[in-house]
Formats: sequence, structure tokens, C-alpha cells
Amino acid sequence: MSPVAVLGAGSWGTTLADLLARKGVDVRLWAYEAAVAESIGRNQENELFLPGRRLAASLTASADLGAVVRGAEVVVSVVPSHVARQVLAEAAGEMRAGTIVVSA
Repeated sequence: MSPVAVLGAGSWGTTLADLLARKGVDVRLWAYEAAVAESIGRNQENELFLPGRRLAASLTASADLGAVVRGAEVVVSVVPSHVARQVLAEAAGEMRAGTIVVSA
């Protein structure tokens, strides 16, 4: 299965991404805040939104929306509603035809 992209690295998005990764899914997590992506990459912990919670070793995070979405078969949107249209419009340019988009 292709990677799953999770958009939004707040506590809910990070938790969903971590659960999927622990089930063996290849997950890429998009963080609006570069510091959050760096924290996950460096310490496998979202120090800002989910401090003290060790994340799956296979979970990757990036602040590059295009890189996270590119090639994903499924995109899970966990961004706040007031920015959902903007984020998904930007991500749409990198999504292939037939990509499943789930709103969480």
C-alpha cells in the first residue's frame, strides 16, 4: 500500500498518525509548524502538542505539504476547519487522481 498522508500535527493528527504507523502503515505527517516536524524527526515526540508521548519509530513528519501528499493513496485531513479549504487546495496539486481524502 502507498503511504498515507496525515495533514495536521496537532494532538489529534499526531495521535491518528501514530496509531496508523503502529499498525504497520507507512505514514507521513504534515506539520504546519516546522519545529513540530523537527521535534518528531529528532526525538520521535511532538513536544508542542503531545509532550511525553513517544511516537512510532517509523512515523515521519515534514513541514513540506507537497512532499507529504505526493504519492499518497489516502490523505487524512486533521487541520482546523478554518484552514481546511486553503490547505487542501494547496495539497490538491500534488494529489493523483483517485486519491481518497478523509476528514477527521
